[in-house]
Amino acid sequence: MENHMTEGFRLSPQQKHLWFLGKNHSSSPYKVQYSILMQGTVDHQRLEKALKRMIQQNHILRTSFVQMPGMNFPVQVIQEPGEVSITCHDLTKESQAEQQRYTRSLFEEMLNKPYSLAEMPSIQAVWLKLSATEQILILGSSSMYLDNDYSSLLTQLRDSYDQIESDHEPLQYVMISEWFNDLLVDPEADMGREYWEDKEISKLNLQSFEKTFICNDPWQSCHPEHIFLSLDESQLRKLENIAREKKVSEQALFLTCWYTLLHRITEQGLVTVGTLCDPREDEELRGVIGPLARYVPFTHTLQHESFQDLLLKLNRRLCEMTEYHECFSWDHMETEERCFSFGFDFQDRTQWASGSEITFSLLNQYHWLDYFKIKLSGVRDHHGFTLEFHYDAQWFDQAAVTQLADYYMTLLEKALSNPKLPVDQLDILNEVEKKKSLQVFNQTEANFRLEAGLHQIFEEQVKKTPNNIAVQFEDQHLTYAELNHQANQYARYLEREGVGPETVVGICLERSLEMVITMLAVLKAGGAYLPLDKDYPEARLAFIIKDARLSLLITTRECLPNDLDLEPEVHILYLEEQKSILLEDKTDIQRPVSENQSAYVIYTSGSTGLPKGVIIPHRALCNHMLWMQDKFPLGVDDKVLHKTSFSFDASIWEIFAPLLAGAALVIAKPKGQLDPEYLIETIQQKQITVLQVVPTQ
Repeated sequence: MENHMTEGFRLSPQQKHLWFLGKNHSSSPYKVQYSILMQGTVDHQRLEKALKRMIQQNHILRTSFVQMPGMNFPVQVIQEPGEVSITCHDLTKESQAEQQRYTRSLFEEMLNKPYSLAEMPSIQAVWLKLSATEQILILGSSSMYLDNDYSSLLTQLRDSYDQIESDHEPLQYVMISEWFNDLLVDPEADMGREYWEDKEISKLNLQSFEKTFICNDPWQSCHPEHIFLSLDESQLRKLENIAREKKVSEQALFLTCWYTLLHRITEQGLVTVGTLCDPREDEELRGVIGPLARYVPFTHTLQHESFQDLLLKLNRRLCEMTEYHECFSWDHMETEERCFSFGFDFQDRTQWASGSEITFSLLNQYHWLDYFKIKLSGVRDHHGFTLEFHYDAQWFDQAAVTQLADYYMTLLEKALSNPKLPVDQLDILNEVEKKKSLQVFNQTEANFRLEAGLHQIFEEQVKKTPNNIAVQFEDQHLTYAELNHQANQYARYLEREGVGPETVVGICLERSLEMVITMLAVLKAGGAYLPLDKDYPEARLAFIIKDARLSLLITTRECLPNDLDLEPEVHILYLEEQKSILLEDKTDIQRPVSENQSAYVIYTSGSTGLPKGVIIPHRALCNHMLWMQDKFPLGVDDKVLHKTSFSFDASIWEIFAPLLAGAALVIAKPKGQLDPEYLIETIQQKQITVLQVVPTQ
């Protein structure tokens, strides 16, 4: 039996990473494509021979990837180049607009074609003839063969076309691949490996921009899309001036703005951006064709610093990263996801290669060398600077990325105009966005009489639905008329107790009919109620009562702790002992209400210090309630369950929304919100139609 030996070489760390990513994406987006302008009279057959010669000279371009039995990763196997052909398209009779349209369409069409990693040729080539002296060559391949380095490609293509013999054998990619692999275990590279092991990769999302997924696992597919923007002349001059003045690179400027924007949107200090490094900066590797460039984690914790201080820091960090990037390995990082959420790269596309007859220059380029949700590419070309926002359409739609790009351009303009500003003070909203935020998105006005208080809107509803059930608690209920009458009686009693406009009245009651009656009564008497949860710690209750300078507290002996330390001037009104209330007049109190008159007071949690009281006027309360009714309307057939502590702001809607709409307010028993079975039973038995919950419920 004849044995066939296969000579193979290990994948480089970058190829290994790409192979891992490709296995996790059903349609691999990891491709490289160049659109090259050729000026001069091009001979088609000579161009084909030049391309074949370049492939013959660079072993990586005639390498297949063979999966051996028992191995997790394939090996690189160098093959014969095979036949090389260039498809021709003659566009000389088409208009310039049609030529541009056709070129763009063909570029996109080629990007959608799959590449075989097991068969030759490794490169697809298309030639578009625009005129006798102007042609476009589109070259495409897998990212396992090429990266974003177009300069080496142009130079070698020129030399091959001119049949220029090199003085030395080209350095082959497999040799560099072996060196990269050895470096990851070389004791002399310990310092470089330690540099990366100290880096923490943040897992951040742009939740307000990202899509809600329809697919079960968005990581299984990837759909790259992009948009681009150009800097104007004014921005270009400012950028060049700051780079020259601060002695930083243009790359650092774009990266600092990207960092700042991600920090502002995610509201996180530590931000990680996968940033492209190219080892061709080493003179020994200059001109080598193959996937040398790769993205490494660029991490920094933003503090309260000015933009220019951050710029100088990140410029230094870029230099550090460049020194150690060859020692980076995902195997050394404590993370399950071997990819970045955010990416950044910068490229100078102004280089060209001029031969004896043909000048080669780059028109357009696509490179997807790693996975990102979204990546910013800064590009210097012959027209200035272009910003390309590349994104996975599985995560973002175009409108969201366009908005993000607008934020970036606004921040860039502000940073270039005033680099001494702290990063947290740089605007990201342009004037149009500010106007939209203030005038369009803030359309919360509702039509109501300025002189009307919340209780007066309730009284108008009573006239419309006097016999409808207004409130239910356990086996008890009150109609709208009955609720209004009892609240009127109680309000008149409170008036004699000294309650009037701007009087703050504490209410410490459990959920019940009496709680709702008391809240309405305080409003009708002209006062503002302060809800006090009986389950508050005694220290919090005592603090709030003292801080609010209460002179009247309505409660029951069961609700109020006996040993609560209260000031002598606080008058306690025990509800169960006030029988004379039933003798009061039931008619509405004709008292005018100022739009700025206080309706209720609510206290913060005090998680960042002492609890603070916030006064809510009738105008704000009425505006909110009527806006809610307009956007989320309730009808007379609705039943709303009230289960939130009335000391929480969220309870306001639960209690008053149904009472302003003719609906029924159904009150859950005290602590009932903690019993899921009770809530389910109540919802079913009481036929609840509207329930307010938080996502965790």
